[in-house]
Amino acid sequence: MTPRLPTLRLRRALTLRWLETSACVQLPVAHGEWPPLLRLAAERVRAGGALAPEDVSSHLHPLPYAAAAAWLEQGTRRGMLLRTGTPRNPTYVPSPLGAAAAKLGLALEEKQGLFRFAVTDEPLLASAPVLHVEERREAGAGEATPLETRLAHDAGAFGRSVLQPDRPFAVTRTADVARVLPATQELTLELELAPDDQGPFRLRLFAPRKEGKGDKAAPGVDVRLTSPTQRRPDQGYADLLALVLASGEAPRELSAGLSAPFASLPTEARLSFRLRHQQPFSVHLRVPGQFDLGVFEIEPIDVALVPRAEDVDAWGLWLQVRALGGERTAAAAAKAGEAARQKIPAYRPRSLHELAAALAQQPASGPPDAGRAALLEAYDLLLWEDAP
Repeated sequence: MTPRLPTLRLRRALTLRWLETSACVQLPVAHGEWPPLLRLAAERVRAGGALAPEDVSSHLHPLPYAAAAAWLEQGTRRGMLLRTGTPRNPTYVPSPLGAAAAKLGLALEEKQGLFRFAVTDEPLLASAPVLHVEERREAGAGEATPLETRLAHDAGAFGRSVLQPDRPFAVTRTADVARVLPATQELTLELELAPDDQGPFRLRLFAPRKEGKGDKAAPGVDVRLTSPTQRRPDQGYADLLALVLASGEAPRELSAGLSAPFASLPTEARLSFRLRHQQPFSVHLRVPGQFDLGVFEIEPIDVALVPRAEDVDAWGLWLQVRALGGERTAAAAAKAGEAARQKIPAYRPRSLHELAAALAQQPASGPPDAGRAALLEAYDLLLWEDAP
């Protein structure tokens, strides 16, 4: 069977706060000579090497060695290249910022002046110091206070504006004081959690455009990114889905034409029911002493429940034995086997001889009564997969 556990979409509000301070920032600019150089550097890396000054002379412009080396050094000062090799034989590779700019056909240059920075307290973005930067000509109102939020990027790191996704940037340094501006912007953070996704958290930030005049006009936002915060091993799909379904607000009703409490249904009936919750509900993704991702709103859930592949045989065998009852004949075994197969199509019905062997070894006939109750509770959905 192909696993089809639900892809969960978890949402919560996110507030952008604005700080204003003097800074040096590497910003993208349209500049025709840099993208070819960055692409050549990337080709050298893919070939297992690095870009040398003589490569520039051979493949881009017939420059003297000293001029080509000076051009590459300028690329390092702009944050687009990283110097490798030795002082006598320097080589260069694209920095992460330079690679991002090259994909957009842009170059970068450092600007000094007054800048406005959008920051947030969102824990999933905690290691991304700035979510947007814009240059300002006049200082905003308010008193300057010590800058408590670190805005500068680490060497080689860079940011990407959530308000203008095609503008990568790097904050080189800032002043020690900043103005906290009164304006804020509300966004929605969506965390997508899929069964096959074990990498960094996949995030989406979005908000509709709000009309207004001048600085009061909030642009529309819809950008996808991965969380820069390191994901822990115990924050996998299985762990977080278990927290969602075990929460006090999680679904407790099953439906197959009518609704009934899941735990009160006969075991046979549970095999054909769907876990269905048609309204969003809130859950706190927290394990005390381990992690706290905060409170999210969960989208509605609708999942058909059938045994997962490794449990098909045990459940089918248990159903066939139950359907067989006391009539121990080959015909009865075939009828009971077909009844079990109707509920679990992947199950291979057993002959009377095979059932007799199974009954002689009770553990092989399926989960015991105590185990069935635990396996079939709604919060134990991880033992199930979606019917095709």
